[in-house]
Amino acid sequence: MGKSSSNGATRKMRDLAVAAMLVCCAATVESGDDYSSNHRLAVHAFDAGVDNKRRGNLKQAEQNFNEAFRYAPKNSELRQRALDELEYELPLLNVQRLVLTGHGLAAELELKKLLEAHAEHPQRRTQLEKILANLDQLTRSQQPQSSRTQDGQYVMEQVRRRLAEYHAQNERYPAGYRELNRLLPADTPPLDYFDVIHYTTIRGGFTLVLRSKTDRQNTLTIQKTGLLR
Repeated sequence: MGKSSSNGATRKMRDLAVAAMLVCCAATVESGDDYSSNHRLAVHAFDAGVDNKRRGNLKQAEQNFNEAFRYAPKNSELRQRALDELEYELPLLNVQRLVLTGHGLAAELELKKLLEAHAEHPQRRTQLEKILANLDQLTRSQQPQSSRTQDGQYVMEQVRRRLAEYHAQNERYPAGYRELNRLLPADTPPLDYFDVIHYTTIRGGFTLVLRSKTDRQNTLTIQKTGLLR
């Protein structure tokens, strides 16, 4: 009687162990199926994002890459690639689109946000700084003439350039207001929005002060010494 009871208990324990193993195996298979299914979904979403990005559908591409990031296994290369697209590649393409549609200021603001976000990434920071410098030059060249000649920095650059050209041809700067006015006529670019309120030459250099016609408090001083540097 005792032996029969012991055998029954042993069989029961063996049956429970087998059942536990079957449950464990089923869970493992299910987990593997989930992993495989999620990976396929992530790959499909990522490929769709690449295609939409190529077609210029940036909003749809963003949704695709978000989906790829959500389904991709943690710490996987695919998940990192989706994150790179969301945090860097797509915003950079959006900047390009803003430039091409004439929204230079908005593009510059977006670039500065990107630069701040990726300040700890040397390669990206270098690339963004170069793009920002090129964008600044492009924005200036695309500005209407009237807008550019209200920009103090642009006006100073143009005045310096004209005076340097005059000096290269004559080995001196304009001797007084009359010569200066011939070189830089009033009310014409680049001085259509600025007046000359002071000009002197001394020892091969000059001092020139301009004042804005629209903001009388805004003055620009351009100086050049005759000393070798």
